[in-house]
Amino acid sequence: MARLTFPSVKNRLLRDWLLRCDTLAKADVEAVIPGKSNRRTPIPHDRAKYRWRNLIERLFSKLKNWRRVATRYDKMAVSYLGFVTLASVKLWQLFVHDAY
Repeated sequence: MARLTFPSVKNRLLRDWLLRCDTLAKADVEAVIPGKSNRRTPIPHDRAKYRWRNLIERLFSKLKNWRRVATRYDKMAVSYLGFVTLASVKLWQLFVHDAY
């Protein structure tokens, strides 16, 4: 990509966005979220990947109910990951208990 020069803040944001798009294209990133249903040319997406992505987003939404996870009080990554694991297990137990 050629060197882009944009003097204003709005144009710099545009430049940064263009550079990120170029980086994502090189990394083979694909769209997972489906387009609108009334779109004239539908964008293909993988429904299985979308379901997994949705599941993970919902998990993190529930994990953020614990203030310690949402604000990252733990200074070390190991202790933070440990607490996220404990919170995930607690959520999983509630799910399994409801299933029986």
